[in-house]
Amino acid sequence: MTSPKNKPPVAVKRQHLRDIRTRNRTRLLRLLLRNGALSRRDLNELSGLTLASISRITKELIDEGICYEGDSYRTDNSRGRSRVEVRINPHGATVVAICLSAYAWQIVITDLLGNASHRQRIPARIQKDPHATVQFIGEYLDMLIENGEVQRDRLQGATVAIAGSIDHQSGELLGAPLLDWQGVPVRNELRAVLGIPVRMHNIADTLCMSYISEPGEETEHNQSVFLVHTAIGMGASLALNGQIVRRRGGEGWIEQMVVPEFDSGAHQAMRLGEISSGRAILAAMDDDAKSTKRKKIDTATRLQSAVEDANNSSHREQALFATAGRALGRSLVSLTAAYLPDQIVLAGPLARAQAYSDAVKEGFHEVARDTDSKRIEITTNRTTYIQAAQNLALSEYIYS
Repeated sequence: MTSPKNKPPVAVKRQHLRDIRTRNRTRLLRLLLRNGALSRRDLNELSGLTLASISRITKELIDEGICYEGDSYRTDNSRGRSRVEVRINPHGATVVAICLSAYAWQIVITDLLGNASHRQRIPARIQKDPHATVQFIGEYLDMLIENGEVQRDRLQGATVAIAGSIDHQSGELLGAPLLDWQGVPVRNELRAVLGIPVRMHNIADTLCMSYISEPGEETEHNQSVFLVHTAIGMGASLALNGQIVRRRGGEGWIEQMVVPEFDSGAHQAMRLGEISSGRAILAAMDDDAKSTKRKKIDTATRLQSAVEDANNSSHREQALFATAGRALGRSLVSLTAAYLPDQIVLAGPLARAQAYSDAVKEGFHEVARDTDSKRIEITTNRTTYIQAAQNLALSEYIYS
């Protein structure tokens, strides 16, 4: 019988130590990314970690090719040995960011500093075929590797932002109405052709995770954030204490919220998607004499054009965007009442229309004035889908 003194170490404790080491490594990488170059003493002062821990971590990073030693220098009041800069090696690893949406069909190869070394648009002719799309992505990456432009052993993984509903366990795309894809094992197919880890998220979650885990920040945000993705349709994502709350179904559940104060004319309350989405704004614009010409353009381009018109002092568009934004703002009070996030973040194409984002804030504060919600900050995030996928890929595979 094993005596208490001879019991094997508990696995949970080993995991705990691994978690601490991972967090420490992440913290140093984020400090280096944010500051450009730091000595080990600088890292000690900024992180609070011991010099022994910093020496061990930086040695690992240099051995892996993630970092390298730069110039040595002396401070004005220092004595003894010179300080040696540690820098991130931008070519030490690469990640792949992929966006599949009406606004961006794109593949981007990104270095460790977030610079895009290669960009490729996925051709329109194959966008309706998910298997052809996956094959194209695989062949493009193979071409870069064969040409020596990307090193396979440096590839850490791929992050996919997709406009659709995902089963996070199986990686199956359950449905993507704008892409006309349904029931496709996109994640597994990509893993097979790319030969690297693949993570897949809907657009709202991609935007939200990118926002709370921006690689250039010293630490990840631990705040609670409710992000509203406003595009042709609408979506939402919730992060509590820096962690995304996964839910069944797609991000578009927010469109189904009933807005009692809006009446369809048949004494029937309207849903938020019928008032505040890009689809709803374009439908309201269809009364315009120019609508016939606009209908010949694809929906995403029409919406982008409408946003530009609203920002260029087109009073009709401004009024339509303001009505849609105010309805969303007023609805957000009840949507967030249960968990009172620290921030509400507006993202997506509609958020770039000043009249829309201003009206969201006005509508929210009209209703929140006498409630606990009045302390919630509303911000606008103009990160594009592909930028969010790049940020998230770096956070998922390198800086976390």
